[in-house]
Amino acid sequence: MALVTINQDAAGTQARLAMQWEQASPDPYDPSLQQIWVKGPLSNGDFAIAFVNTTNSSSAMAASTAAPSSSAPSTASLAQGSPGALSLAACNASDPAQQWNVSSGFGYGYGGGGGGPVRVASSVRTDGSTQSPPHCLEVNGCNYNVGAHVDTSFGCKALPKAGNTDKCAANMAWTLVGGALQSAWDPALCFEVVGGGSLAACDGSRRAQQWAMQGQPGAQSLVSGSGFGCLSNGPPAGGPPTSLAFDVTGLGWKTAEATDLWSGETTTLSTLSVTLSPGDGVSQVFRLKKVS
Repeated sequence: MALVTINQDAAGTQARLAMQWEQASPDPYDPSLQQIWVKGPLSNGDFAIAFVNTTNSSSAMAASTAAPSSSAPSTASLAQGSPGALSLAACNASDPAQQWNVSSGFGYGYGGGGGGPVRVASSVRTDGSTQSPPHCLEVNGCNYNVGAHVDTSFGCKALPKAGNTDKCAANMAWTLVGGALQSAWDPALCFEVVGGGSLAACDGSRRAQQWAMQGQPGAQSLVSGSGFGCLSNGPPAGGPPTSLAFDVTGLGWKTAEATDLWSGETTTLSTLSVTLSPGDGVSQVFRLKKVS
């Protein structure tokens, strides 16, 4: 009954895909996915979190390779093995794949957001080896649309000069506005990644578009406001996940009361974690109420 109540909540808020992993499956009609869905705020301010695992006996988790997909509203996803794929990983300042050089472009190109555009470059390839020159976050194919891929498939360009009219000259240029990385060419589009890089319509309420820089210049960590970790150059390592976790800081909270809608058990926590067991699919749904 509680699940029906959430589905029919008066606020009418649609659930959004917050994170997805996918593995190759021998049966195209039998996908192997692990997902986290978020619905809310509900009419009383609560949120609902669903952990979905479709892994089954025909696509054993241990024999598969994870590939990231981006979050709603985009339906874009990077194919398995795509060069330059991005992901979010547990923050580790010593991991070279999480060290970025956010270089200032003051005096160049487009104004706003703190003086001019920046480049966001990584010196580590997606296979973990060092690359020279570094590769930068780019709007792939100069495709400025919601859902377009953002990756690090190529090198770094010089930031565009003032008065530039070539959108492809600006596809590695970003402006930092309120913690969001806006496309310098089209400020209505922002970079976000929840398991895959893409452009989304800029929305100050979407914490997935908020980035906090930590560390020394040239080796900064980019911490996602979504609560899913730090930006990493490359797909998640180690194969498919064996557990899923949702950090309530992604909702702007410190702690929450989580009620398991299957068992009715209630726990106060800051991170909601579930263990995934391979075989024939499983889902778990929780209702979150803010505590602090």
